[in-house]
Amino acid sequence: MRIIWLVSLYCALLNAVLPIEEAKAHIDAGRYKEAYEPLRQSILMVENPPIAWRRVLASLCLELNNTKEAIDVFRGIASEEEATESDFMGLFYAYSLLDDEKNALGVLSAAQAAGKLDKEAGITTYSSMLAQSGGAIRAAKLLRRAIDENKIAKTAQNHERLFYAYRQAREHKEGLRAIRLAIAAKPSERLYSQAAYAAFESGEFERAIAAANKAIELNATHADSLRLLIGASAIETKDYMLARSAFAEALKSAKYAKRARNWLDYLDELTIKQSEK
Repeated sequence: MRIIWLVSLYCALLNAVLPIEEAKAHIDAGRYKEAYEPLRQSILMVENPPIAWRRVLASLCLELNNTKEAIDVFRGIASEEEATESDFMGLFYAYSLLDDEKNALGVLSAAQAAGKLDKEAGITTYSSMLAQSGGAIRAAKLLRRAIDENKIAKTAQNHERLFYAYRQAREHKEGLRAIRLAIAAKPSERLYSQAAYAAFESGEFERAIAAANKAIELNATHADSLRLLIGASAIETKDYMLARSAFAEALKSAKYAKRARNWLDYLDELTIKQSEK
């Protein structure tokens, strides 16, 4: 009985050799459409086809826009112990092609739960999807842990990603900490501008003024908007002279002149009330 089984297995493998070799030849020549059928036949001929063959089939399906079949193949692979982060990312990509955000996010969640989400691209993609789906605080915690554990680089870009996640979660003080780390890694007028707004939202008005001034020094694109922020922050610190100077500068801008005038009127009322006390 054992001999019959071995002969049957040998025959199945022998029959699979020719189609798989044909598929390989087509793939090597870039003939992906022609490679599909012989590869599929080879997989069907073997009881437990190698995972490498199935990975190639899933990739071919994506290349040929057979997205649903790619999903079926990748799902089978992802359920196995041998599955890698690339397999989960392939399944995620396939669901994304169908605009199935729920299942795409579910795949990344499953990858993380299985301990298969370790590369920077996967972690940052997952955090971005979490934030977009209303899980901003989970996204921030994921990024913070990944940065602290050196799973993703301590770059300005990644700290800025962390800042946006915290900002969406309305964790302004943590967001301010993240954007300051981004500035330390690679200072720019854009990051200083973000830091100015984050500091203002955190109630750290002196820091807001300092960051806004630094952004303006670096030729910030929205300098007059930052001057309004400086003026508003200066009112909070009761530095009315600085506030008036900032609003007066913003008054020269056609876009912000009306808001600057409103602030100046408010400042006049405020200083009159202060003098009457």
